Amino acid sequence: MQSMNQGEISTELKGQGIRPNSLSFIEKSINSMKAKHNARRMFQLGVILSR
Repeated sequence: MQSMNQGEISTELKGQGIRPNSLSFIEKSINSMKAKHNARRMFQLGVILSR
């Protein structure tokens, strides 16, 4: 598994022709997942989602 920042994720999605792929959409999606899983940090979200 590879760590990517939000800009790299956006670029990767664009390269694969996946839409929506904007930085704003990615930020909103991450914030939504963090809220849903009660995670304050990305590390916490990663641990929760990897279970």
